[in-house]
Amino acid sequence: PLALYAFSNSSQVVEQVLARTSSGCFGGNDGFMYMALPSLPFGGVGASGMGRYHGKFSFDTFSHHRACLVCSPCLEKVNAIRYPPYPDSKKKLMHWAMGSHGCTLL
Repeated sequence: PLALYAFSNSSQVVEQVLARTSSGCFGGNDGFMYMALPSLPFGGVGASGMGRYHGKFSFDTFSHHRACLVCSPCLEKVNAIRYPPYPDSKKKLMHWAMGSHGCTLL
């Protein structure tokens, strides 16, 4: 379910309901206080929800995390060793630069 609430005078009953069930949100002796806390995610499990929403969780859910690497074009002369052709002199220099690990692509 999207949310599950357990109300009881016994904290043991509330803890058992929490431990034995699965839900997107759980409220023990409270129905809506978690909605006031943006640090808690809101969302269901299974057919009741896709993702987590609320505060930063909304931003993370609807954001595309992308790794980016931008290199300066002025380094291309230094990087020219990466590109073919690979004469023996280039291979030796690359093996030296990589240490004893070598490169299986060359």
